[in-house]
Amino acid sequence: MNMSLSQKQKQAHKLMMTPQLRQSIELLQFNALELRDFLTKKSLENPLLELDEFGSHDFDTRGGRNPIDAISETIANPLSLTSALLEQLSFSVLDVDTRQLADFMIRSLDDDGYLHENSNDLANLFSTATQKVEEALAVIQSFEPAGIGARNLQECLLLQLQHAPLANSLEIKIVTDYFDLLVERKLARLSKELDTSIANIQESVDKILSLEPKPGAKFHQRLVHYIIPDLTISTKSGQTTVRLNDLSFPTIQINRTYEELLKSGTSDIHQYLTEKHTELTWLTKGLTQRKATIMSIMKEILVKQNLFFQTGPSALKPLSMKVLAHSLGIHESTVSRAIKNKYIQTDFGLFELKTFFTNSVNSQKDQSAAQIKHIIQNLLNAEDKKKPLSDQKISDLLKQQGISASRRVITKYREQLNIPNSSARKRY
Repeated sequence: MNMSLSQKQKQAHKLMMTPQLRQSIELLQFNALELRDFLTKKSLENPLLELDEFGSHDFDTRGGRNPIDAISETIANPLSLTSALLEQLSFSVLDVDTRQLADFMIRSLDDDGYLHENSNDLANLFSTATQKVEEALAVIQSFEPAGIGARNLQECLLLQLQHAPLANSLEIKIVTDYFDLLVERKLARLSKELDTSIANIQESVDKILSLEPKPGAKFHQRLVHYIIPDLTISTKSGQTTVRLNDLSFPTIQINRTYEELLKSGTSDIHQYLTEKHTELTWLTKGLTQRKATIMSIMKEILVKQNLFFQTGPSALKPLSMKVLAHSLGIHESTVSRAIKNKYIQTDFGLFELKTFFTNSVNSQKDQSAAQIKHIIQNLLNAEDKKKPLSDQKISDLLKQQGISASRRVITKYREQLNIPNSSARKRY
């Protein structure tokens, strides 16, 4: 009796991954072009589905050409990271559940090839064990390029070393057990800890540094990017207006000819069209939910980053997806999917939605990482090129402004800005 009650409670807490839920999640993370391709494919599969013509847009269409035509001309049969991994998945001998999990995770990877989904969350979503999720992830991590599907840089490097035909145990040991010392380039300390010559350490560290920290990036570098903003926001006289791009938020309708057949056709035709009508209904609901979710997130960004839209990037505040998700009463992963590869056109230029989520920096002021980078950029623009500022000097200057950022943090931000070190910037 107790066992029966326990089983019922377990089942009640399970979240079933229905086809409709899976479709809603896919729709949410599609960008404008991906959504258009998805709906075009659906229209070929469902005779009831009729796509509205894509209308006018608030962006440059390269001399008046249709943006889709412009993209087609500049991208010749690109192989995306997702398609490359799905192709490898198709050759893998797996049970249905593992294949479904792997397919979902492949589609959830970011542009660099990293997985940010939590294993426990995925297990709950698919009503399965965490071990099953890890097994599916292990399948993805066995694919090429090596390092794909990692949860962090350490795991990414380790996967590449394990893929190498002549994996060096010293390199694996450094990445596995002494990652912090590796990051800080403390070779002498590594030599002492591992009881080997500094020459051996230098050789191993050089090999590790030659690995690819962003294994998925090369797929995107092959493409000629033509970015279509999903939203446009403008501020005039203190009034902010948000407009939706109809490429990213299209409408669909029922084909009237087939609708008549649905009412008067034979039993076989009626059954077929009834099924397609149900599919169309779910798709319509999914698109409506997608639009509502993205708009609610955008409105909350507007509230929390209001100064950005009034004065520009230097006013960007620290904001995490977790905080915004809590404000809206939704899961953090929903925010992550909704902003994935989405762009907004503002009065200050085109920005990816993830730009508005930035970590705070330990300081006496409310400073975000983006603001710190902005200050660093200004300092380096104004520096004496014969005596360029060292990272430590930049750290000291920021401290004078009440901003506490270590030399290591400055180095990281400088590298993210693609600015070389002081030696490389020096002019004689």
